[in-house]
Amino acid sequence: MSRLLPIALFASLLALLPGCGAFSPYPSGLPDSPSQAPANESADLPPLTPSLLKLTVLSDGCAVGRTTAQHEPTGLGWSVRDQDGVEVLQRNALDETRYRYYQPGRYAVVLTAWDGSGYVPVSNTVAISC
Repeated sequence: MSRLLPIALFASLLALLPGCGAFSPYPSGLPDSPSQAPANESADLPPLTPSLLKLTVLSDGCAVGRTTAQHEPTGLGWSVRDQDGVEVLQRNALDETRYRYYQPGRYAVVLTAWDGSGYVPVSNTVAISC
Protein backbone atom coordinates (compact mmCIF):
# COMPACT_ATOMS: atom_id res chain seq x y z
CA MET A 1 0.00 0.00 0.00
CA SER A 2 2.84 2.40 0.79
CA ARG A 3 4.20 1.95 -2.75
CA LEU A 4 0.98 3.20 -4.31
CA LEU A 5 1.04 6.49 -2.42
CA PRO A 6 4.01 7.99 -4.32
CA ILE A 7 2.50 6.90 -7.65
CA ALA A 8 -0.85 8.45 -6.79
CA LEU A 9 0.83 11.63 -5.60
CA PHE A 10 2.86 11.83 -8.83
CA ALA A 11 -0.24 11.29 -10.96
CA SER A 12 -2.11 14.05 -9.13
CA LEU A 13 0.81 16.44 -9.64
CA LEU A 14 0.80 15.73 -13.37
CA ALA A 15 -2.87 16.64 -13.49
CA LEU A 16 -2.20 19.94 -11.69
CA LEU A 17 0.94 20.85 -13.67
CA PRO A 18 0.10 20.19 -17.33
CA GLY A 19 3.25 21.88 -18.66
CA CYS A 20 5.76 19.60 -16.94
CA GLY A 21 7.61 16.85 -18.73
CA ALA A 22 7.53 16.14 -22.44
CA PHE A 23 3.87 17.05 -22.92
CA SER A 24 2.95 20.48 -24.20
CA PRO A 25 0.35 22.45 -22.24
CA TYR A 26 -0.78 23.84 -25.60
CA PRO A 27 -1.46 20.84 -27.86
CA SER A 28 -3.21 22.98 -30.48
CA GLY A 29 -0.83 25.94 -30.40
CA LEU A 30 -0.19 28.88 -28.15
CA PRO A 31 -3.21 30.58 -26.58
CA ASP A 32 -4.07 34.13 -27.60
CA SER A 33 -2.10 34.05 -30.84
CA PRO A 34 -1.50 37.54 -32.26
CA SER A 35 -4.11 38.50 -34.83
CA GLN A 36 -1.68 40.42 -37.01
CA ALA A 37 1.73 39.52 -38.38
CA PRO A 38 4.74 41.00 -36.58
CA ALA A 39 6.32 44.10 -38.09
CA ASN A 40 9.17 43.56 -40.54
CA GLU A 41 12.04 44.67 -38.32
CA SER A 42 14.58 44.57 -41.15
CA ALA A 43 12.59 46.85 -43.46
CA ASP A 44 14.66 49.90 -42.50
CA LEU A 45 18.04 48.13 -42.66
CA PRO A 46 20.34 48.55 -45.66
CA PRO A 47 20.25 45.72 -48.21
CA LEU A 48 23.01 43.12 -48.14
CA THR A 49 25.21 44.15 -51.04
CA PRO A 50 28.94 43.68 -51.70
CA SER A 51 29.42 47.41 -51.10
CA LEU A 52 27.83 47.57 -47.63
CA LEU A 53 31.23 47.48 -45.86
CA LYS A 54 34.78 48.14 -47.08
CA LEU A 55 37.92 46.09 -46.41
CA THR A 56 41.46 47.46 -46.61
CA VAL A 57 44.75 45.59 -46.35
CA LEU A 58 46.87 46.92 -43.47
CA SER A 59 50.55 47.84 -43.82
CA ASP A 60 51.94 44.37 -43.06
CA GLY A 61 50.07 42.93 -46.06
CA CYS A 62 48.52 40.14 -43.98
CA ALA A 63 46.02 41.94 -41.75
CA VAL A 64 42.76 43.55 -42.90
CA GLY A 65 40.63 46.29 -41.44
CA ARG A 66 36.96 46.95 -42.04
CA THR A 67 34.52 49.80 -41.87
CA THR A 68 31.49 49.60 -39.60
CA ALA A 69 27.82 50.26 -40.17
CA GLN A 70 25.18 51.66 -37.83
CA HIS A 71 23.27 48.36 -38.11
CA GLU A 72 25.69 45.48 -38.56
CA PRO A 73 24.24 42.62 -40.64
CA THR A 74 23.21 39.36 -38.99
CA GLY A 75 25.91 36.72 -38.89
CA LEU A 76 28.68 39.04 -40.07
CA GLY A 77 31.90 37.08 -40.52
CA TRP A 78 35.37 37.04 -42.00
CA SER A 79 35.72 34.60 -44.88
CA VAL A 80 39.26 33.63 -45.89
CA ARG A 81 39.87 31.54 -49.02
CA ASP A 82 43.09 30.03 -50.26
CA GLN A 83 44.42 30.27 -53.83
CA ASP A 84 42.27 27.29 -54.86
CA GLY A 85 39.11 29.05 -53.65
CA VAL A 86 38.67 26.77 -50.64
CA GLU A 87 37.29 28.56 -47.59
CA VAL A 88 39.87 28.00 -44.84
CA LEU A 89 38.24 30.26 -42.25
CA GLN A 90 34.76 31.57 -41.44
CA ARG A 91 34.85 33.62 -38.25
CA ASN A 92 32.50 36.03 -36.44
CA ALA A 93 33.38 39.66 -37.22
CA LEU A 94 30.71 41.50 -35.21
CA ASP A 95 33.06 42.83 -32.52
CA GLU A 96 36.20 42.96 -34.65
CA THR A 97 37.30 45.66 -37.06
CA ARG A 98 40.69 44.06 -37.81
CA TYR A 99 41.79 40.51 -38.49
CA ARG A 100 45.14 38.88 -39.31
CA TYR A 101 45.22 35.36 -40.72
CA TYR A 102 47.70 33.07 -38.98
CA GLN A 103 48.98 30.76 -41.76
CA PRO A 104 51.66 31.75 -44.30
CA GLY A 105 50.44 32.01 -47.87
CA ARG A 106 48.26 34.08 -50.21
CA TYR A 107 44.55 34.43 -49.45
CA ALA A 108 41.41 36.32 -50.44
CA VAL A 109 39.36 37.90 -47.63
CA VAL A 110 35.76 39.10 -47.77
CA LEU A 111 33.10 39.89 -45.19
CA THR A 112 29.95 37.78 -45.43
CA ALA A 113 26.55 37.97 -43.73
CA TRP A 114 23.51 35.72 -43.42
CA ASP A 115 20.67 36.71 -45.77
CA GLY A 116 18.16 34.10 -44.58
CA SER A 117 19.20 31.35 -46.96
CA GLY A 118 22.99 31.48 -46.95
CA TYR A 119 26.06 33.64 -46.50
CA VAL A 120 26.54 36.40 -49.08
CA PRO A 121 29.43 38.88 -49.57
CA VAL A 122 28.85 42.30 -47.99
CA SER A 123 32.26 43.84 -48.73
CA ASN A 124 34.89 44.07 -51.39
CA THR A 125 37.35 41.16 -51.64
CA VAL A 126 41.00 41.90 -50.85
CA ALA A 127 44.13 39.82 -51.39
CA ILE A 128 46.55 39.26 -48.49
CA SER A 129 49.98 37.67 -48.32
CA CYS A 130 51.07 36.32 -44.95
